[in-house]
Amino acid sequence: MTGGGNGMREVTFPTLTAFHPDMQRADKQQIVKILEETAELSVAANDYRKGEGSREHMADELADVLQTLANLVDAYQLTDDEITAAVERVTAHNRERGRYRPGERRMF
Repeated sequence: MTGGGNGMREVTFPTLTAFHPDMQRADKQQIVKILEETAELSVAANDYRKGEGSREHMADELADVLQTLANLVDAYQLTDDEITAAVERVTAHNRERGRYRPGERRMF
């Protein structure tokens, strides 16, 4: 993670190894697993915010989400170039929406 002079930081995730192909499929269950892990992260983050959970547990749940995303990328055989292009498109869209400028937070 690096910081910029504008108060924003660039977040870099560690390299993950996707599970063995026998453990994953390009199917609905692969997507549902991401939803399950994301829900667990949401609960852990909310517990931490309320002082009822730990940063370590929240980080563990985030790692689970990242692992399921790595598995999805592998199961659907998305290439690095496809992911990079998608990130560039989403970043441009968020920039157009003012998400990288200071101001009032809007969720939707």
